[in-house]
Amino acid sequence: MPLGQPMVNRYSLLYPKGRNLLDFLSHKARISPLFSCLMNCQLRTFFDKQVDKVLKRLPQKVHELLEVVPLYVEDYPSRQLRQEMKLKYRDELCGCFVGRTIESQFDDGTGSPGFIALFREAVYQQVLDDEGYVDVKRLREEIKVTILHELAHYHGIEEEEIQQLGYG
Repeated sequence: MPLGQPMVNRYSLLYPKGRNLLDFLSHKARISPLFSCLMNCQLRTFFDKQVDKVLKRLPQKVHELLEVVPLYVEDYPSRQLRQEMKLKYRDELCGCFVGRTIESQFDDGTGSPGFIALFREAVYQQVLDDEGYVDVKRLREEIKVTILHELAHYHGIEEEEIQQLGYG
């Protein structure tokens, strides 16, 4: 399935007894430990709204870059990408830049700039606390850091440098 189209799973999120979407939309939300393999429409919608809120707060320059290097949001990386990156679990990767760096494009003047993929399951996994709660502020921060991290890769910045800058 091409990136940018939501993956549809046959499962729904199993909220703990007494929880519903309104609980989830509060400052802290309890998510079933099974959520990482049970992404559903409510979680996708909530996550995508947080992405929109993060994007609205980013500088204009970032928006200009995202016009050149589009951002796609998916539940998790494809099996092929996981194999290429030697990932054991699908929630190990929060984001990925796919394509040629801006530097390599200028070298020969060919090729498309590629795209950035943001993976919901891994980002949620990063912000879950020990009790299974997600803090919305931490979720937004992780989304922001992941987007900026992948834009840095587009600019040819290596992983170690990105981590030194605080976007690891």
